[in-house]
Amino acid sequence: MGLLDNLVVAPRPRSRICGLGAYLPDRAVDNAELGSLVTCPDRELQQSLPRYIESLTGIRVRRWSNHKEPPSLLAARAAQAAFEASGARPGEIDTLIFAATDMDHIEPATATIVQDHLGLGAVNAFDIKCACNSVLQAMFVMDALIANGACRKGLIVCGEAGSQWATLDIKDRADLAMKLGGLTLGDGGAAILMEPSDDERGLLEFNLTTLPDCWRFCHIPHDTDWRSRSDRSIMGWFYLDLSSLAKVVREHVPSYCAEYAEYRRREFGETRFTETMHYLIPHQISERLIRMLCAATQMPYDRTAVTADRYGNTGAASIPIALHEAINDGQIVPGSGQEVGLFGAASGFSIGHVRLRM
Repeated sequence: MGLLDNLVVAPRPRSRICGLGAYLPDRAVDNAELGSLVTCPDRELQQSLPRYIESLTGIRVRRWSNHKEPPSLLAARAAQAAFEASGARPGEIDTLIFAATDMDHIEPATATIVQDHLGLGAVNAFDIKCACNSVLQAMFVMDALIANGACRKGLIVCGEAGSQWATLDIKDRADLAMKLGGLTLGDGGAAILMEPSDDERGLLEFNLTTLPDCWRFCHIPHDTDWRSRSDRSIMGWFYLDLSSLAKVVREHVPSYCAEYAEYRRREFGETRFTETMHYLIPHQISERLIRMLCAATQMPYDRTAVTADRYGNTGAASIPIALHEAINDGQIVPGSGQEVGLFGAASGFSIGHVRLRM
């Protein structure tokens, strides 16, 4: 099975983004402050940690919320920003999807808590979870609901409080190898408003694929057998087998890009698919991954969104936050007809993209 076997191409855009919002907590935690918060018996390791994080990931600062800002509240604040920016009204929403790696509770759906925060009436509200590709999956589902008439105006929200899953207790270098991923996480919220497209603007194609067996490399809680224990608390920390997951990424990201390039060459006669793609917005794991993606796609770095250095890895919120920022900065102009690629890579291992015309 190829990585592009799930490609869905709309004969014409069926839905479009009609509003975006983002929320970032005020507290900015740089690597030096993070290093001072870490408890580690190896003083040399602790002192080198800030430089190590930046050299490995390019992350210098991340935003942290507090424990009074759960994922639902981060998402609701982003949704309020989307309403204000777009002029849409909460009463117009008939479908609400919460899509994130995080959640307020196992039960009920966090979407219902966001619904309560926003004061929405009776709407179709539910959660979608696919690690850091959750928002891309939600866009796929919302597009289908709009296409079949089940949704007239939908709201996708994401709230990530990943800092609360990071552990600051580092025993040694081997321990750091499994806990480093949590130290890169930043918090934030994002919101996307979607409605039927009445012109050529909108979502053009989707391809979302998950490979088996890779889920063991990255998970919360760190203890995969927590349900079998007498204390069934889900509290734990963000476990990441960085070397194993990095190997999967190095193997599949270039292959994915090559398959997509071949598809675009065959169907559209493009020498390279970035000829017609104005801007690329990847998931913000690290600067190193972004540069790998630029090399694989031949997309210039200055036409690629980079926010990880300032916000850290904000999970599923990273792509919509970066899209929102690119529009505010004038890199992307709504209504211009520019084509934008959203590229996701997530725990699972999940990989895919959404292509849209602004």
